Amino acid sequence: MVFWPKTKRTYCRKCKKHTVHKVGTAKKGKESSLSQGRRRYDRKQSGHGGQTKPIFHKKVKQTKKIVAKLTCSKCKQVRVSCVRRCKRFEIADSKGKKNEPTW
Repeated sequence: MVFWPKTKRTYCRKCKKHTVHKVGTAKKGKESSLSQGRRRYDRKQSGHGGQTKPIFHKKVKQTKKIVAKLTCSKCKQVRVSCVRRCKRFEIADSKGKKNEPTW
């Protein structure tokens, strides 16, 4: 379990100084239905013949790579920071709770 603060004082490339950043998690974007691979797959699937490409059967990983999204409070510039693989990622308040680190 990884705890991160809601706000973090770190360097902003646009302001060129250390400022307070708001911490959030980056989420996967919406898949484009017009990408070349999607169009090719849809074209191949249409008509008679069933499934044309192999279905993924490998085991899924237990954890995901967490990516933190840091937003500058002054200029609203957003940058992403790779955290690491973990099962649970929590953004705690600045006060902290029992048995948790305080920032």
